[in-house]
Amino acid sequence: MPATYESIATTTLGSDSGSVEFTGISGLYTDLIMVANFSITNNGSTILYQVGNGSVDTGANYSSTNLYGGGLSGTTNVADRSTGATSISISASMGFWNSGISNTAIFNFQNYSNTSLYKYCIVRSGNSGGTSYPGAGAFLGLWRSASAITNIKLSGASTSFASGSTFTLYGIKAA
Repeated sequence: MPATYESIATTTLGSDSGSVEFTGISGLYTDLIMVANFSITNNGSTILYQVGNGSVDTGANYSSTNLYGGGLSGTTNVADRSTGATSISISASMGFWNSGISNTAIFNFQNYSNTSLYKYCIVRSGNSGGTSYPGAGAFLGLWRSASAITNIKLSGASTSFASGSTFTLYGIKAA
C-alpha cells in the first residue's frame, strides 16, 4: 500500500527560541514525520521532546533508549536508557550538538492517532560538525498513553534553537 507525505506545518524561527510546538494536529494520518534542521545557542546541550493530547504531557510518562556517537575524536559511543521521565531526551553530550553547527533530526511518530496503543517515536539525527564535532544518533521514545497525539513540543535543555532553524511536520496517509 503506497503512502504519501503531506506537509502539515512549517516553522522557521525569526529569532532564537527555547521551544517549538505544533498544536491541533489532525488525526487524519497514519503516521507523522517531523524534520528539524537547526542550530543551538549553547554548546553540549540536550534536546527534549514532549507530546500530548490537547496540551503536552509533563508527567513522568516517558521512557527512552538512546544510542549516539561522536565527540572531539569521533570515538565516543554512548548508550543510555531512562524511564519515568517528564520528557524524552535526545542526548547531546561529547560535543554532539554545539553552537553554530547545523543539526538534523527526523522524528517518526507511528500510529500517533490510534487510541488503543502507547505512542512510539524513532528519531535519527546527525550534524555537520566535520572533523571537529561529528555526531550521529538513534533514539527510541515511548509515551505511555493511548491518547492520540495532537501536540508535539521540541525544546532545548539550557539552550535555545538559533534564528533560521526550520521545523516541518508531515502527515503520512495510506493510499
